[in-house]
Order: sequence, then structure tokens, then C-alpha cells
Amino acid sequence: MPNKNKTWDIQEYQVIKMDCSRFDVNSIMDGELSDGIGSLLEAGKKNIILDFSTVTQISSVGIGAIVSAYREVHDQGGTMKIIGTRKSVGEAIKSTRIDQFIELHAFVEG
Repeated sequence: MPNKNKTWDIQEYQVIKMDCSRFDVNSIMDGELSDGIGSLLEAGKKNIILDFSTVTQISSVGIGAIVSAYREVHDQGGTMKIIGTRKSVGEAIKSTRIDQFIELHAFVEG
């Protein structure tokens, strides 16, 4: 299945733009996150930003996938940040305390 993510560089970070409105089991099964992370890590790019600006809903499965991705990146010696979250998505992420180990930036109202 083709990877729908778009990636680009910002300084020493590579950005993965999540191309879905709901980050849930269907997104995970489609490889929305794992394909992008895997490709970057294989290329030796270990500092990753996830752009969630198009994501309007996140499920517990989506949150679990973020934690798994973080572990994979961290185990390779890298860092991961999340940008562009809408208020409800950011609040869901913060409620799980993921922001204790993954930086969240630039909340988008809505």
C-alpha cells in the first residue's frame, strides 16, 4: 500500500505530515505512521517531527501508535516532536502524559 505521508526537512529534523483526519486503527493499518518512521530511520534520519495539523480526532490506538513510534525513534538515539495539533487532539495527547517525553508545539484552534 503506498505511503500517503508527505515528508520534508526542517533543520536537523524530518517532518512527517499525517494525511488523515482520524488517527485511529484504520490509519495505523494503512501505515500512516510506521512507514514514514521506518523509512526515515533506515535512511539514518533520527530526529522526527509529526505534523498532525490535518488530524481532527485521535483514538487510544492512535495514541498507542505514537508511543510505539517514540520508542522506536528513541531506541535509535533520535528525538520526536509533534506539531500542529488541534485543541481536542492536543488535549487527548496531554491527558495521557505523552507530553512528558514528546514535545508538543503549535496547537491549532478547532
